[in-house]
Amino acid sequence: METFAVRRRDWTRRRRALIDAAFALLVVAALIGAIRAECADEVDLGSIAGIICELSLPKYAGRLTGTDGNWAAVKYVADYFERLGLASPDGLDGYLQPYVQPTRLMHSPPRLEILDASGSVARQFKFTTQFSPSTAPGCRISGEVTAPGVILEHVDDIDRVRGEAVLLVPMHLAANPTEIEAVMRRVTSSSGRDQARLLGVVLEVDTSGRGYFPIGSFVAPGSFPTDRGDAGRQSMAEPASNEPMVFTCDRPTFAELAARSAAATTATAAASSTSRTIRMSTDYSVEPVRTANVVGVLPGGARHIIVGAHLDHVGSNMDGTYNAGAMDNASGVAAMIEIARALSASPVRPPLTVVFVAFNGEEQFMYGSRHYVSEPCLPLGDAIMVNIDTVGSPRGVLLQIENAAGRDTQLVRDLCSAAAQLGMGFRKSASSGTDHSSFANAGVEAANLIQPDFAGGYHGPGDTADGVDPGRVAEVVRLVLAYIRTARTAPPD
Repeated sequence: METFAVRRRDWTRRRRALIDAAFALLVVAALIGAIRAECADEVDLGSIAGIICELSLPKYAGRLTGTDGNWAAVKYVADYFERLGLASPDGLDGYLQPYVQPTRLMHSPPRLEILDASGSVARQFKFTTQFSPSTAPGCRISGEVTAPGVILEHVDDIDRVRGEAVLLVPMHLAANPTEIEAVMRRVTSSSGRDQARLLGVVLEVDTSGRGYFPIGSFVAPGSFPTDRGDAGRQSMAEPASNEPMVFTCDRPTFAELAARSAAATTATAAASSTSRTIRMSTDYSVEPVRTANVVGVLPGGARHIIVGAHLDHVGSNMDGTYNAGAMDNASGVAAMIEIARALSASPVRPPLTVVFVAFNGEEQFMYGSRHYVSEPCLPLGDAIMVNIDTVGSPRGVLLQIENAAGRDTQLVRDLCSAAAQLGMGFRKSASSGTDHSSFANAGVEAANLIQPDFAGGYHGPGDTADGVDPGRVAEVVRLVLAYIRTARTAPPD
C-alpha cells in the first residue's frame, strides 16, 4: 500500500513536469513571437517592389532563356548577390553556373489572315488576343500555308475533304480531348493523303474569361533543332511533310473564318474556291542556347537549404509588346533576394547554410533546376529545398505550400506549422509543375510556395509590376525566414 509520502513525491514530480512543460511552451511561444517581430521589422517592401519593377522593364524583354534580355537579368541578380556579400560557390565564375538547353525562339510575329480572290489581305487577326500558334511536338512551327478553309463538324468528315485545306475545328470538338486527339491523329496519318492535304488546323476556344492567349515556351526534352533556312544558321532536319500548322483562335475570329469557309460535306467546292483562302504563318525555331543559373551561398550550419526561384519568362511577342513576367516570376526572385538580404544583414548566423539559386529555363521544362540537380554546387545529401514561384497576388489568392506530386514531406509539414504560427492563410497542396520537382525527383525534400493567381495577365503582356502586391510577397519572405531560423539541423529519422 502506497504511503502518503510516496503519493506526495509522485504528485510533486508530476507538478514539476507540468511546470517544466508550460515553461517550455512559453519559451517556444516567445521565440516564435520574437522571430515573428524580427521578420516583420526586417522585411523591406521597397526593396521587394524595386526588384519586381526592375525585372519587368522593357530592357529585359520578358527574360526568355538565352536572349539578351535574359542575360541582362542574370547579370542583375549576380550583381545583387555580390552587393549582399554572398559567396560564389567553388568552381563558378561570378555566381554563374553555365549550361546549354533548347529554347523556342520567335523571329517574327505569327500571322493569321483571310485573303480575297486576288490574294490580297482582306482581314488580319491579332496575335495573342485573337489567335495563337501551337508549337507542341507534331506541329509545324515555321513557314507559311495558304489554303481554303473547311469546317469540320464530325471527326469522320475529314475523309470527305479533297485537295489542300485548312481545317476549322469548332469548340464542341476542340474542347473534347478524345475528339481532338482523334482529329490530330487523322490529320497527320497517311490514310487519304492522296486525296487531301490538310496543311493547317484552327481550333476554336473560349477566351471570354481571359481575353487573350497565354504565351507558352515549353520545349520537350529531346526536341531537335529546326532550320529556318537563314544564312549562318546550322542546317537541321526539315519538319515531317504531314505536320500541320496548328493555331487556336477565339470564338469571334473562328466565326469570321467559318463565314468564309465551306463545310467538310461540301469540301470539294471549298477546295476549288479562291475567295475563301486562309493564310497561316509562323517563324519559330528550336535552338540550343547558352544560359546560366545564378548561385550565391550564405554560410551557416553544416546542413544546407536551397532557396530558389526561376528568373526566366516567355519573352517578347515581336509586335511591340512583351511579357514582363512580374508575378511569374520576378516576384519569386524578389522574395529570394529579400530573404538573402535579411539573413546576410543579421548578426546571427543561420542554423543552416543557405544556397540561393535563380534558375533559368523553368518555362521550357525546368532545365536550369534539372541541371543544378545533376551538378549541385554543394552535395545534395541531406539538403532541403524551398522554391518560390508566382507570389504577390493582389486578389487574396491563398498561399499554397506544395509537395511534389505523389510525395509528402516533413519540410512541407514544418512550413505549414510555421505559416500557422505566423497567422498566415494557406493550404497544403501538391504540384510538379515547377523547379522543386527537379529536386524531389532526385530524392531531396522539396517544397514550392505559390499564390496561384492567373487572373492578372499570366504569361501575357498584362503581367506587370503594378499588378503585384509587395505585401503579399513579404508574407512569403517572413515564412521562409521563420522556417530557416527554427529549422531542423539534422534530417528526420
